[in-house]
Amino acid sequence: MRRRTLLKTAGSAVALGTLSTSASAATDCPERRSLRSLRRKDPADIIQTWREGIRTLKSLPDDDPRNWDHQVRIHGTARRFINCEHGNWLFLAWHRAYLHYHEEIIREVTGNESFALPYWNWLDNGRLPALFKRDPFTNPSRTPINSLDDSISGREQVEPALSDPNFYRAIGGWAGRQDREGYVRSGSGAFESPGHDYVHIRVGGDMATGKSPNDPSFWAHHSMMDRLWWEWNARGHPNPDDDRWLDWTFADHLVNRHGETVDITVEEALALPEQSYTYGTRVSGGAADVDPDTQTNTATVELDKPVRRVLCENCSLGVDDGLSGSVDRSVVDPYLTGQDGRVLVTARDIAMPKTGWFHGRVYVNPKSQNPGKGSQHYAGTYHLWIAPPEHPPQNQYVDVTPTLKRLADAGKLGDTVDVVVAGEPLRGAGNTSPSTPVGELSLSVTQSRIDGDIEEF
Repeated sequence: MRRRTLLKTAGSAVALGTLSTSASAATDCPERRSLRSLRRKDPADIIQTWREGIRTLKSLPDDDPRNWDHQVRIHGTARRFINCEHGNWLFLAWHRAYLHYHEEIIREVTGNESFALPYWNWLDNGRLPALFKRDPFTNPSRTPINSLDDSISGREQVEPALSDPNFYRAIGGWAGRQDREGYVRSGSGAFESPGHDYVHIRVGGDMATGKSPNDPSFWAHHSMMDRLWWEWNARGHPNPDDDRWLDWTFADHLVNRHGETVDITVEEALALPEQSYTYGTRVSGGAADVDPDTQTNTATVELDKPVRRVLCENCSLGVDDGLSGSVDRSVVDPYLTGQDGRVLVTARDIAMPKTGWFHGRVYVNPKSQNPGKGSQHYAGTYHLWIAPPEHPPQNQYVDVTPTLKRLADAGKLGDTVDVVVAGEPLRGAGNTSPSTPVGELSLSVTQSRIDGDIEEF
């Protein structure tokens, strides 16, 4: 395992704008709290500060880079994403830096150095928090939302990712494809898809576009995403020591509290928790007795694929047409009875629909084509959303290992593993019947290697 020393001096931290004047040590860091907890107790006047911050940023002149609209455009517009990273191993690191500088700007314009962006814990509270129905936190473009579907974004769906020690599966980059200048490992991690994507689309309106930061719920949603990564590290899972990731620089677009354009590397972003902000409780509950170094721990992380079986190629998935394929049970049996490996059903090169949003529900050996999310055959969901023009194809996966083991233990697996992906319209998305091309649907076994040793299955 290789360890790095990150931002250990106050001087380097101040140069990046990572330390508030009253937050020079981890123990003094402002704490990002849940919106629900702030209803009961708001010791740092967080909600009022956030309200004042939003109003102030919206009133700043157009030529001030800290202006609200400029902050939104850093991410994107209604028609396209601009600087933000999605669908690859930079996803959470970029958004961590983006939130950090925005948080610092609010501290600056309000004078409240104790301010920290709150988070919407949609694992346990699937309703859009009431705060976002009040000025200036509202957004008239939203789709009416009663609650989120916990079979997509609930605790039971996210916990396996929190327990997965392999960065590439949990955070992103499992596909391992070079797809742009430099080197970016592509593939959405389990935190990004479907949960993160689904919350954006379910809230709707601006949140369903590159302009999503125009909706204040964006900031609470991504504070929650950062919290998931924070806890994943706190559980002892290391980030990769790959220089192509650590040295990647987010350059020429992020703006600090003084309105200056700043650059920050992924390596520097790892150190932001416990230097500029922290979280007080784990997602799993209980106090957070966490070694700050867990946020910057790195190791050699690999993801081997001893098995890969193509189920279909150049196929189409939609509300009216599903996907299916089969493999012999003998292909996966060793990984159900002790041999290390997780069985993934992967959809590669998803073009993404042009006419509507929908889900692809993944089932193993179902008795019908779409038995429903409550079925014991249900394994997980692909979330398909209308991507902006020129957005690259997406890669997503569903870990079907728990479902396979459950069916095998119940004697319901049989001699073959039949995989069915059933299209299902997004609730409230209208009467369209969207579909999208999928380059390949395959069943793969992945083995996680950390510092040269297989650590889990």
